[in-house]
Amino acid sequence: MAGDGTNEEETYKAAVRELGKALTGLKRERGAPSFDRIRARGTKLLGARSALSKSAMSDIFAGRRGPASLDRLLWLVRTLLAYDDGEEVASPERGDPRLQQWRERWNTLEARRRAARQRPDERVDEAPPAEPEPQPLELRDAQGASSATDSGTDNLLHDTGDVGGEDRRPKQRETSSGQPNHEPLAASPQRRSPPPPTSRFAVGQPLIGQTERVTAVAFSPAGRLLATASYETAQLWDTQTRQAIGDPLTAHDEVTALAFSPDGHLLATASADRTVRLWNTQTRRLDGEPLTALDGVTAVAFSPDGDLLATASNEDETVRLWYVPFRWMKGELTGHAAKVNAVAFSPVGRLLATASDDGTVLLWDPNLSRPGGPVRPIGEPIVGHISREWAGSGLGIHTVAFSPDGALLATTGEDGTVRLWDPQTRRLVGEPLAAKDASLKKVAFSPDSTLLATGDDDGVIQFWDLVSRHPVGEPLTRHDHRVTAVAFSPDGHLLATVGGGEKVIIWSETV
Repeated sequence: MAGDGTNEEETYKAAVRELGKALTGLKRERGAPSFDRIRARGTKLLGARSALSKSAMSDIFAGRRGPASLDRLLWLVRTLLAYDDGEEVASPERGDPRLQQWRERWNTLEARRRAARQRPDERVDEAPPAEPEPQPLELRDAQGASSATDSGTDNLLHDTGDVGGEDRRPKQRETSSGQPNHEPLAASPQRRSPPPPTSRFAVGQPLIGQTERVTAVAFSPAGRLLATASYETAQLWDTQTRQAIGDPLTAHDEVTALAFSPDGHLLATASADRTVRLWNTQTRRLDGEPLTALDGVTAVAFSPDGDLLATASNEDETVRLWYVPFRWMKGELTGHAAKVNAVAFSPVGRLLATASDDGTVLLWDPNLSRPGGPVRPIGEPIVGHISREWAGSGLGIHTVAFSPDGALLATTGEDGTVRLWDPQTRRLVGEPLAAKDASLKKVAFSPDSTLLATGDDDGVIQFWDLVSRHPVGEPLTRHDHRVTAVAFSPDGHLLATVGGGEKVIIWSETV
């Protein structure tokens, strides 16, 4: 069976290379416009919603990966067809017969990708299971806008979000036949009825050779790498061998947070030294000059398209948005009255949630920010863990996270509970989740949005069914101290946890 899987993957890679050759031929036929011209022309004619960055186009034309969706492929083809021997002409409509062959190429690529990613029913002494096929999700943010997204991997040939800014209008998703898809929006949290989830993690092993205290962890988009933040360094690890990859990344005084870019090419590390540094994950070297803040940075998050980076500061109560391609600050979000502890983009990228010691979560539209311009939160603050009269006392909200389907927002606070909110209405969904004799500190949603993993101050990790709000399975109890970080791998097969900053454990799925 392992051999069959290998053959299927090679067939898929060959299809990706063939698509790259065909696109290269079309590009040459239309006058060989540069990637800069393609991006500018496509964004002007077709909008930025499905736009590809120069790095993504480079990989796709070279056959290193394929576009993450049919929409992105057609955006590229329609843009190329808007040139005639290098001169600009009208772009073809979506129903143009010339696009049919590219839809057929996409269908072939998708079929081969699914075959390559499908897990066999039986495995004996095989390599780790292949990542599951990306499934389109219809996402909804607090403003009611929807967008179809496709998951992908950073080094498994599929583009994972190298897109430009989003078209802010709701858009129908196209099927492989070219017809609009009228699939309904994601159901509200009260109406979702997925199959009952189960706790699948029972085998946990620590990282080999990890001795530094760890303050944060993050999986790469493909799940092959785990990044850990320590007081003075960051380190990349192979998630299968649990061994370090190369030397530590050393440039900070104290690393407080980190995040991978959606395409997996960059790792952002934040520090108490008032900087955020971007690293090339292939060379493990700094990529450009550091981003400089006015105070120590406590949290960092990339937008889903990878163009924006949100950073939260320790004392000046400000969240800054950086435009990653040019490394300049796009805007400052000022609205909190105390330290900002966490930042999180919604899955579509139209919302940014920020959590603070002032006891509030604020929602922002990151696309409205501009250098020097005022930015205001959207609607009223989310308040629930503590009373507003405690604002500024340090008894605030510790973490904030969107579910991958965009239907829920999870927060943890000084009251030791996890609260789930509907980001559309800002109302509490169900009763708070609480441990019997401990305070819940950290949370992570499973990629399919059916489970929530929580870590408490006794070192226990518990899984919760997001429909019933009840614990699922036996808790994980390998940590001796407070859980300080929890993260699912993008395919949901692995879970990384940190206890007291001393031990990092990677838990494996047992099914």
